[in-house]
Amino acid sequence: MQSPAWSGPTVELAAAEEVTALLLEGLCVQLVGRHGSGRSRVTRRVGDLLGDAGVATVHLPGVRGLRDRPLAVAAVSGLGLVTPGSPPASSVVADALVRQLAARRSVLVVDDADELDAVTAGVVHAVRRRTDVPVLAVCRPTARHRPTGLLAAGALPGLRVAVEPLRFAQVHALVHEMLAGPVDPVVVARIATRTCGLPGVVRAVVDEGRRGGSLRLDDDLWTAVGDLWSPRLAPTLEPLLHGLRDEERSALGVLAVAEVTPVTRAVELASRAVLTTLEEVGLVRVRDGSPEPVLSVCPPILAEHVRRTAPSLERHHVDALLARHVVPRQRPAGAGDVAAAHATGLAARRAADHWRAEATRRLGDWEDSPGPTTAVPLLAALHDASAAPAEVEDVLDRTPRDRSDPRELALLAAWEGVFRALRLGQPERARSGLVQACAHAPALEPFLRAVQAHLDLVRGDPGVAVPLDEVRPGADPLNEHAVTAVRVEQDLAAGRVAQACRRLEDLDPELPALRHHGDVCRGLALVLAGDVEAGVAWARARLTALQDGVEAGPMQSHWYVAALGLTLLGRFDELDECVNAALASTHVLAIQRHYQAGLLSLAGIVAGWQGRQGYARTLAIQGGALGLERGPFPGMLPGALLALARGGDQVDEADVLWRAASSALAGGDVAVGAMAAVASLEHRPDPARAAVAAEAAEGADSPLVRAWVQYAVATAAWDERALVAASDALDAAGAPVYAVRALVTRALVLRERDDPAAACAQADEAWAVAGERGVDRRGMFDRLVRAVSLTLRETEVAELVSARMPNADVAQALGLSTRTVETHLMNAHRKVGVDNRDDLARAVRTWLELGG
Repeated sequence: MQSPAWSGPTVELAAAEEVTALLLEGLCVQLVGRHGSGRSRVTRRVGDLLGDAGVATVHLPGVRGLRDRPLAVAAVSGLGLVTPGSPPASSVVADALVRQLAARRSVLVVDDADELDAVTAGVVHAVRRRTDVPVLAVCRPTARHRPTGLLAAGALPGLRVAVEPLRFAQVHALVHEMLAGPVDPVVVARIATRTCGLPGVVRAVVDEGRRGGSLRLDDDLWTAVGDLWSPRLAPTLEPLLHGLRDEERSALGVLAVAEVTPVTRAVELASRAVLTTLEEVGLVRVRDGSPEPVLSVCPPILAEHVRRTAPSLERHHVDALLARHVVPRQRPAGAGDVAAAHATGLAARRAADHWRAEATRRLGDWEDSPGPTTAVPLLAALHDASAAPAEVEDVLDRTPRDRSDPRELALLAAWEGVFRALRLGQPERARSGLVQACAHAPALEPFLRAVQAHLDLVRGDPGVAVPLDEVRPGADPLNEHAVTAVRVEQDLAAGRVAQACRRLEDLDPELPALRHHGDVCRGLALVLAGDVEAGVAWARARLTALQDGVEAGPMQSHWYVAALGLTLLGRFDELDECVNAALASTHVLAIQRHYQAGLLSLAGIVAGWQGRQGYARTLAIQGGALGLERGPFPGMLPGALLALARGGDQVDEADVLWRAASSALAGGDVAVGAMAAVASLEHRPDPARAAVAAEAAEGADSPLVRAWVQYAVATAAWDERALVAASDALDAAGAPVYAVRALVTRALVLRERDDPAAACAQADEAWAVAGERGVDRRGMFDRLVRAVSLTLRETEVAELVSARMPNADVAQALGLSTRTVETHLMNAHRKVGVDNRDDLARAVRTWLELGG
């Protein structure tokens, strides 16, 4: 009987298939996974797959409570290895086990092999020598110097397979499967980060969150309220600590409180041998850090559990120990979902705590002397603490503004404008307040106009253009700094990179917000200038600096720049890690929302390319919830993506994307408009629309923007030669992912011109270019695969042919006649554009492979 369809994460299925293949080859396998890793689910799936192959499984489980009772598990296993009423003997058990395994082709499965008593473990080794039956030993990771159970009895010849943790996208899929609806990506990121991707822990957190109320459905979107940890998670988290000795548990408690600890300091808190053991069993991770390697408890939710459930005396002991060994804050570095997300989460939590304390202190100053002078620093702290709108409204309503210093009055109006336009979605009220402030502080009018121009730009709603006049010599430097900063972002939005860079050379503002703004614009300028790798490196360096301090608010902007660069480079695994890390922070300032919208939009665009429509839809809903139609920079299209997500098959994607593109181009935001125009024209070529994009981009000098427009025009004209030139231009502009897409578009042109052989050759070249440039090929060829349009049966025949099977064997495998197979093969040759089996096999193994 065929095994049931698999419903678990793909990482578990992949492990099960790998283990099954090895066992069918006659090899012994050691399947290693922590508690919660999904190893039991993998084991069950292995049993199903072996059953499909006609192989029986004989299960002999290890039991912790019976480790000190030799052969006791044989008596309780239900296998009939011991005669009731007779004392078990190793020879009798071995003989009985051999008879069971010899009855038919079998595999011996020893679950929890590390809990097997020594005598039974010896029996298993003896049976293996007598029968040569493959053994699957399922166990937790153990310290090398302390093997237990079956592993202590001697090595089994074979291979070790580890059950790897889930990556962010896999956690996303599992959480959505469990909650059966759209989930806030921030929630998914928090779950992924706190659980380290352990499937069992993910399931427990989601189940408890749903039952306990920390996860709730709000406007058709699952969101998190409060903490994900609960004391009811103990049955899931406590087994992670099984097998630890007292000194190891004590060291874990110290590390749980210290959170992220430099290795050199950690060895002062616990012995190197203890730390090594904790790392080997998977409870501690060591990563590159700044300025030295750091370690932390894994998963972080276990550290929280240890902290919260420790007895009072133990907590006092740990506090005293840490006080003697002052541990400086460290930043985990290096690639990986957990490292980056954990660092971001720590920085955001630290920043939120700092600014809440600052807001409390500044509130006292303001209450003692209410006015703009005390209100401005209070509003800044409330903003950085992401305080509730009612708190901010209260300060604004109760701050007297008569007889105030004009500079402080202008700063107060600026904070109010940002709050009303971006936090409350009241752009007209924000505009009215800034206009009134100009009348009361005419010397700061250029500054106030710059604030309004910035708000219009980031909301994607220019409205009435705000003139930014030259600042008079001798005026308050705040005017020049703000005007220059806004002109820089306007230049970048218009694709005028050279002019933006010239302005940035002279920008050295006093306000922290303007300094951070300049840093972001420098990274973005590098990307738009075609030095994409340098732009990504710049953004990551700024993130490092922010993670070491208390100003975590600007992190979203740098994550956006990094995400844009990684999208252009086609490094989608790193993009997923970037999104996970950015969303791990719930500390997103109102002034940063357009950057988070861009981040979510970029991730959604790539997910759509890869066919991950559920993930793309959730990202679009979250981006749309930020209340912005579009932003000024590439990928900032939350409104269009939300319309596509909600409309489904009922909307015309080309028209929706073109409306966003034309709006941006008309408003002077050429960078985002050019990218949106490419997306629209890939769906449906339209020379008139391409001409609009080309005309709007005439003043742009950004190599990236000009290459996008060149690709848009070539696509609209369906011009195969122009597409080659556009691909070269995109590659030179640092966007190899679009260079590959241009070559795939050229293959589509050749197919439409009835030259499938040339189209296939172009697809082969595109595949090679993607490999040379390090572009993730997933989804890049889906448009071409759909155009080739092999039937299901043609696909099956082509796949078997690619495995070097003769036609007669293909026919037998599919239950068809040889003539029918030959017909399907001939049709596949014609559609793909090849004339022999080898070329068809190459296409099937590369660009034609299902899933791209």
